[in-house]
Amino acid sequence: MKNYTIFRLLFLLLITFSISLCCLAVSAAETPVTGDMLKQMAESRKLSANPDADRILNTDHIEQNPDLSLNASNAEPKKIGDYIDPDKAFCMYLRPAQGLTRYFREGAGSAESFAEAFELFKNSEYCDTEYWQPVEPFYDANGELMNARCVQAQYDLGRLNNVTLGTAADFWFEDKYYDLAAEAVNKSGISRIDAVYTFGSEIAPDTDKGSFVMPCETVKDGCAEYAGYGERSLEGGALYTALEYDSFYSLMSQYAAVASELFENRVREAIGGTMISQAEMETTAQRPPEDSDSFSEYIGTEPRYADITKAQAAVTNQLSDLGVITGEGGMFYPDKTVTRAEIAAMLCRLFDIGLAEASGFSDVPSGHWAAGYIGALAQKGVISGLGNGVFGPDEAVTCEQAAKMIENLLGYTDHAALTYGGYPQGNVVIAAMLGLTDDLGNFDSGDPLSRIGAACMLSRALDTHILTESYYFASPSLGFGSAAMADGTLAQYRDGAELKGVYHTGEAEREAYDEAAAEELDEKCGDIFREYRDITGNGPASGKPGFGIRNISAPSKSNPIPRITT
Repeated sequence: MKNYTIFRLLFLLLITFSISLCCLAVSAAETPVTGDMLKQMAESRKLSANPDADRILNTDHIEQNPDLSLNASNAEPKKIGDYIDPDKAFCMYLRPAQGLTRYFREGAGSAESFAEAFELFKNSEYCDTEYWQPVEPFYDANGELMNARCVQAQYDLGRLNNVTLGTAADFWFEDKYYDLAAEAVNKSGISRIDAVYTFGSEIAPDTDKGSFVMPCETVKDGCAEYAGYGERSLEGGALYTALEYDSFYSLMSQYAAVASELFENRVREAIGGTMISQAEMETTAQRPPEDSDSFSEYIGTEPRYADITKAQAAVTNQLSDLGVITGEGGMFYPDKTVTRAEIAAMLCRLFDIGLAEASGFSDVPSGHWAAGYIGALAQKGVISGLGNGVFGPDEAVTCEQAAKMIENLLGYTDHAALTYGGYPQGNVVIAAMLGLTDDLGNFDSGDPLSRIGAACMLSRALDTHILTESYYFASPSLGFGSAAMADGTLAQYRDGAELKGVYHTGEAEREAYDEAAAEELDEKCGDIFREYRDITGNGPASGKPGFGIRNISAPSKSNPIPRITT
């Protein structure tokens, strides 16, 4: 009887303990996680608690965009702390979570939580941690989301070495994403959340069941599908273990490489020929082209004109032999001003440009002696006149005008316009860099160009490298690109040397070529581009294989042989 009583008591205790456990489990289930709870946890790691907070906040900063200032009373704060409230700014890694999930791999850290992964990351060879300022989003004048301020604190082997202040990424963590994460957590059977981390477009909790990543939006691996590996995706609002997530992105990068190679092979097969790759283009650009010296043989030659000095003879003799500039009655008239019609004729002769049938300008009739020269340069986009359909053939050409014409013919049009502010200052800068004005001494804007000055500039142009276009396959995302690179010199080209790139003697000519090439490429491989874009999400937005980027080599002197000083 006594044993029965003890057994009965033990049984009752066991039942009571089991009921208690059940009650606890139900109690946990009856207290669901909310989006507000996750948001509070995500924003709990404040900048003010960071050991480097004082140094970060006291870093000097000059505001570049006053519209983003959080301190309206101080237009030019001198410290980052004038913009950022350290008790509000919280830690947020603005790149994809894979930057940390890779530390979960065996042999790469074997982290068991994002807290551990963050420490491994921060103490790695290079990392940066960014602090997001949780204020209202900032919108630009067009209503585009610009977001708020953030501080980027860059670490090297765990030591702070750089601090910058800027705008955050183009993703704003709305409350709906925290709510979505809370819903996923409540469905998963997770009973305890230790920490919550936010990434560019992902929420990652450390829990009693391990570490997870939830994409806020569905991520599709279109490259895997394009490469023939089937459909792969991470569903928005679903929880994935850190290793599942890491594996997905690791494979995605591998499939992307396969898809890119497959795409490029299809494009090359469709277009035919041997269009070079970007890597091949860059290798070519690194090889300095050969200089030429068409001038030295004229140094010391006797003057052929009575009004030319011994120092000037080499230049005038060279240009006379080429038929570019000739004298009259044994005189060269070195100080006489060159007209716009005369410089057009000189340039056509120097660059071996055939004559046009008409000038295209109302003040240069077909019977004008320079109509064919002027029309030829106008057709190539080298000259555009003075406006209102007039050219001003008898007006004096200025040094800047002559420089622009020469640079257009040598292929440097875009460089002057895009890099140095265009005409006239941009063309003067390019002319100086190419050495075209080395013999002119000082000249003021608008100064007319003399015949000897024109001869010096044209003589320099002969040994200047032509900037040609090399068209290449850039990447699946950009399509094709064109690089303007220093090629052979004008002297070599006149002697029959073959240029490596496509030679355009004016902006209009290059634009026409680009347009024709784009149409041809779209006809040959446009469908391949559009299929790749539709499946992978990559490629030019237009779906057309146009020229996405253009690189321009910096001009430099080819062969700075001393000539004369006028």
